Amino acid sequence: MTQSSYPQAGYLDPVARRDSGPYTATEWRAWMLTGIPSGGVIVAGGAVRTLASLTNLGVFYAVPNRLAVTNPGAAPNTLQIDTGASICGGFFHYNDTAVTLTVPNNLASEIIVVRQNFGLGTYTPIGSVDADEQVPPSTARITRVPSLTQDVNLATFWDIPLMTFSTGAAGAVTLESDDREYADADTIEFLVPAVGGRNITDGTNVNQEQQGCDLENTKICYATGFFKIPTNYISDLTTTAVYVSSGAGNIDVFNYAGWAECNEAVGTHTDRDPVAGYSTIAPAGANFNSCVMPLDISPAVPGDIVALMFQRDGNDASAATVWCTGWIIQYLGWRSE
Repeated sequence: MTQSSYPQAGYLDPVARRDSGPYTATEWRAWMLTGIPSGGVIVAGGAVRTLASLTNLGVFYAVPNRLAVTNPGAAPNTLQIDTGASICGGFFHYNDTAVTLTVPNNLASEIIVVRQNFGLGTYTPIGSVDADEQVPPSTARITRVPSLTQDVNLATFWDIPLMTFSTGAAGAVTLESDDREYADADTIEFLVPAVGGRNITDGTNVNQEQQGCDLENTKICYATGFFKIPTNYISDLTTTAVYVSSGAGNIDVFNYAGWAECNEAVGTHTDRDPVAGYSTIAPAGANFNSCVMPLDISPAVPGDIVALMFQRDGNDASAATVWCTGWIIQYLGWRSE
């Protein structure tokens, strides 16, 4: 048989119901890995091949609390992992009650993980003082590890990281980095080009050149761009101005965003850096892309129409022409792959 499909109704009959169950754990794991970005995909012959770009993915953003790790009340030797769900090495893991772990003193940059145990023995962290850290065979559980194990042979463990932390001599906990990577969401980027603008000093439109809109020396000029917040937007949208200077001197500029829904007043929401006047900034170098002045567009919703402006006071210290190329947009969004 060269094709198969599942789950199908009924019970296995080699002739009448060749694709019916029962199904093996390997078959289900192959489906999970193919349908959800989390460590690998199914390939020819039904084998599972891991992908380095996906190895740390696994936490579900859509499930509340997202297995967030905190130090409750700054208590010594204590970490709390909130409720949530993940896909760990192709196995679904769900936590419906916050887990509190008691960890030893003097830990240097250990990692809170969800660990899938493929082996025959129970995993217990070194120096463990808490039975809740144990991971029995053929289970996925929250625990801590000194470093990630992602065994492509599926003989030992597969880890997805949640939080890196350390403890001091008296057990004080330091949360070092939030390491969660989401199976259903990702950081997305795109460029909004500068499409026009105005020379305020001369009362004329700015010139469009190879590097973008021309913000002339000795002139007060601005460039503009527009975009709509995508339907897969979740949170944390920033807009970072990109400009190119023909010289290395400092320039005086500000970055502005105004946004609103359809049938809402233009500029209902605004942000500006700096909040008034201009900031003096140095280009990355003559004829280099300079990415500066990120703005946090919040609150925002999918469908909001955003107007962007990057303005230069041409009477700054630089004697160079500046071009506004556009704006880098970055946000957390639902995966659409």
